[in-house]
Amino acid sequence: SRLTDAALPRIAKYTELSELILDGNDIKTLEGLNPIFTLKELIKLELIDNPVASLPGYRELMFSKYTRNYLDCHCWKCSMA
Repeated sequence: SRLTDAALPRIAKYTELSELILDGNDIKTLEGLNPIFTLKELIKLELIDNPVASLPGYRELMFSKYTRNYLDCHCWKCSMA
């Protein structure tokens, strides 16, 4: 089965996560990503092939709220330089 926005609060309980690969799921809303922003140890996040990744404002939200190292296989710091 594929994970949805509703699963993200449960995942956020694992506060020591450093990598979270959620490719190919059914995460649909920008608001649904909010629990992920509480994961302070997370340095790599992949949401490729989720409906949310194609929404207008997705990358901007991720860059503004979540300035860790990698998003969807791209180095944020490299793309911001």
